[in-house]
Amino acid sequence: KGAPVKEDYAVLFGLEKPKITGEVEFYFTMNQPKHIVFTILDQQMQPVQIIADQDYQSGGHILRFNTESLDNGVYFYCLESENQKTMKRMFIQHDKMTV
Repeated sequence: KGAPVKEDYAVLFGLEKPKITGEVEFYFTMNQPKHIVFTILDQQMQPVQIIADQDYQSGGHILRFNTESLDNGVYFYCLESENQKTMKRMFIQHDKMTV
């Protein structure tokens, strides 16, 4: 009783790699059209960059982001709509070593 209806919310998937360098793909799905704001946050939860702020149709969506502008460290990626805020963690590590 009173459980949230899954169809009302977007699903934000985790990243495939534990450490990110270069371009990363964020994937989310939703059953209804929604206005989505997708933001990268630093460890203090301050916005670093807004990747998307637009309407999306229902279905699956991929947002690509080049992490080269970020320093090494922990960041959060956040998906917001009118009825939810979902956040996940990522670790940026730019390896400068050559093999």
